[in-house]
Amino acid sequence: RLAPSSLQREYAARLARLQFATLVNERTHGDVGLLLFVSLAERHVEILVDNGIAERIPQTVFQNIIDGFINDVHQGKIAGGFITAIEGCTLVLEQHFPAGPDEPDEIPNRVTEI
Repeated sequence: RLAPSSLQREYAARLARLQFATLVNERTHGDVGLLLFVSLAERHVEILVDNGIAERIPQTVFQNIIDGFINDVHQGKIAGGFITAIEGCTLVLEQHFPAGPDEPDEIPNRVTEI
């Protein structure tokens, strides 16, 4: 609470990159991993993607998902915001990277609280 909000957001962005590097980056065939990072205390939301996704999907698509999440949170719909953001990411990824029947998940699909 004592740190300025800009410093808090900078810390959250650094933590997002660290989590991405640890949990997602280059851990999938074709570099198609994605991390939805949310820090409610710092009011910071990011969607970080591997190079395979970044090469095919513009960041503006993910920014639209982030903007929708922020709008939901402002309306008090935190759980709904998470669900909508995850569904939005899923729909975007399915268009460009359709899953085959024998393609396993290469990284865990789970919420991690730190």
